[in-house]
Amino acid sequence: MSRQTIRAIGRIGLAGWVFSMAGYAASSEFSADVVRTIESQSSTGKMYVKSDKTRTELSMPGMTTIMIADTKKGSTIMLYPDRKMYMEMSGQKDAAAWKSSDEELAKIGAKRKELGAETVNNHECDKYEITYTDTSLGKMALWFSRKLEFPVKIVFEATAGSWNQELKNIIVGKVDDSVFQIPAGYSKMPTMPVMPEMPATNAAPAASTNTVETDKKEAPAP
Repeated sequence: MSRQTIRAIGRIGLAGWVFSMAGYAASSEFSADVVRTIESQSSTGKMYVKSDKTRTELSMPGMTTIMIADTKKGSTIMLYPDRKMYMEMSGQKDAAAWKSSDEELAKIGAKRKELGAETVNNHECDKYEITYTDTSLGKMALWFSRKLEFPVKIVFEATAGSWNQELKNIIVGKVDDSVFQIPAGYSKMPTMPVMPEMPATNAAPAASTNTVETDKKEAPAP
């Protein structure tokens, strides 16, 4: 699989993952082992869930990534432990409306279909399929645990490729708030300067003199 394909799956897959989680507040606090597979490449890790917040830690050869999402605030934080850096991204706040409203789904070019009930890893689930008017965005099947009110399995398929995610060894129990905070000593990842457009001539653009400062984030370590 080419790097271009991996990047495309990653972009679409991340958007699909965030969309699938948006607006879903778990009814229980829990942790679980998580397995995510992109094409034939698998990564494993842990997931922690507390109401509107999730923390997903995934490891693969040579790289570990951590994503902290807060659907109530509409924010996502990516942690890069090997570099002690983090990146903040904004998203859609309080997106739960589309969960129960076909009209809201239609506004974003999507529709939902109920596919019945199935049991996944000892959890009784309701299965749904999400499809998009823009077929390049692919389609997504989700298995929602009735007990947790949270998806325990996701299968995403798109033109660029596919990925799936499954939660195993789910343990219901209190999750500390510090798990969802940026660890002390992490620096905010600098925003890359916007490259100027190339002029009509063959002359190279002047080098940018802008400098970017990083800020330290002090918070309790998870």
